[in-house]
Amino acid sequence: MPPITEGARRMAAAALLSVAPAASPREIEDAYLQRLAELKSAFLLMGGFERHSAAADKCFDNFAEGESNAIAVAACRGACEAPGVVNNPLYLYGKTGLGKTHLVSAVAQEMRARRPDRTVALISADAFSDELVNAIAENTVRLFNAKYRSVDVLLVDGVHLWGNRVRTQEEILSIVDHLARRGRQVVFTANCPPLELVGIGEALTSRLSGGLVVEINYPELDTRRRIVQTMARRLDLEVSREVVYQLARRVETDVRALEAALLKVQAHQRAGCQDIPRLILDGAPPAQASLSLDDVVEVVTSHFKMEARDIVNGRGGQKINKARQIAMYLARTLTDMSLHEIGRCFGANPNQVRYAEQKIRQTLEEPLIARDVASLRKRLTAETGPTRPRR
Repeated sequence: MPPITEGARRMAAAALLSVAPAASPREIEDAYLQRLAELKSAFLLMGGFERHSAAADKCFDNFAEGESNAIAVAACRGACEAPGVVNNPLYLYGKTGLGKTHLVSAVAQEMRARRPDRTVALISADAFSDELVNAIAENTVRLFNAKYRSVDVLLVDGVHLWGNRVRTQEEILSIVDHLARRGRQVVFTANCPPLELVGIGEALTSRLSGGLVVEINYPELDTRRRIVQTMARRLDLEVSREVVYQLARRVETDVRALEAALLKVQAHQRAGCQDIPRLILDGAPPAQASLSLDDVVEVVTSHFKMEARDIVNGRGGQKINKARQIAMYLARTLTDMSLHEIGRCFGANPNQVRYAEQKIRQTLEEPLIARDVASLRKRLTAETGPTRPRR
């Protein structure tokens, strides 16, 4: 089959949009925007929004609210009540499995329920980048931009994945600026605060930080119990108070781990198992220990045979500097501490902590560095028990 020429593409687009075959790209784009305006609710014509639509069960009613996420829930509801007026842009961050995707899906559903004619675009950061790459390859970037500039609500899940994707950052910044000027609501999620995003340019970081930034923390015991009860109702599963309590007490990591444990209970119930509480106690992971910065400093200084003040103060030669960078790298990868918290421990600013992390990542292929890091990681996880690693 012969390749499709740009002229043929333009004629095909013109025919679909009922404009003259010799229409210019600008005229085709104007017709495209007019067509979108006429069919706001027809997502099949929006080039892929339907592939990332909100799951029906991920609504506000099915979200277990507690102290760990109350502010995030309130911010999302506020955005739904006054889109583009308050909490815009809204930036939610937290570790994997804490409900960020659930909340943006709930926002999408609520926005559509309140006004069915609204165009709501819910998309993952990776899918957005992939769509842009295809648009560049097909020379349709203007149409790509026009599509996203036409929406009433834009929700992007996982923007930390845009690190070092310069063209993606340029396009989303242009789109968000356009939407903000017109009072359209924008919501982002990520695994860390805007200022801690790696590989994200200053302009986009400033835009992400320019609205309301809210953290979602690990759920406390009462919230985990409500999560189990909510999931059990959704699964039409009868569980005793003891089972609910044991699951909530034993599984502290995230919502997905709780769901996996509950699905295991469901499977054993269907198999006729009677002693579910014992099954949980025997099979569920023990409560996880928290790894502190003091633990990291102690193990690293012991390994390199130096004083804690050496790597904390950063005064010394190349050996101390390397140990200090490794300690900051381990603190970033094995603890939940922020850049600011780690920086305070080591007398460094957030940029210095980020640099240390990146520097060690880049040198992990060196045998000596790899051996030291592997040994230290093994000691830290063995001495403190399972930890909650950064994702």
